[in-house]
Amino acid sequence: MTNVSIPWNKIFVLGVLVSIAASIQSTGLVSLGGIKINLILSFLIVLSFFVRRMTQFVCLLIVAVVMLEFRPTLEFSMMILAIVVAAIFFAKEWLPGKQLINCLLFVAVGTILFYGLIDFTFLTNNITGVLIEMIYNALVSAIIFILCEYYIPYAEETRITS
Repeated sequence: MTNVSIPWNKIFVLGVLVSIAASIQSTGLVSLGGIKINLILSFLIVLSFFVRRMTQFVCLLIVAVVMLEFRPTLEFSMMILAIVVAAIFFAKEWLPGKQLINCLLFVAVGTILFYGLIDFTFLTNNITGVLIEMIYNALVSAIIFILCEYYIPYAEETRITS
């Protein structure tokens, strides 16, 4: 199996893009019909399919969490975000088939997990809104995935390394 490592200068650019996405998400500019798109969840899940080195992915995850919640303490929702995205980073290798389809599946599962782990009552009481957000997240993720295919070297059969 081959292992494609992304140069750190591209990781830096991706970090800047993650920062911009976090800033946009924090302002609430990305909402359709009153439902906010979770840009960071979508972006990080897509990046988990391209960034193969765990250290590089953790750097991007830290940038996202710090930019979303710039506080001395870590908010519970940010811990859940990190756990869900990290779990997907490792779990993605177990799914066969087209990576774009796998990515969209993980975005859907990640959206449900994110809200379910933060507040299961919110998830059950607002299931329609969460499902609509899941669709929005999947559409945004598909666009990001296609753009990443052009920017990041990609190998279907790579395994994660540290």
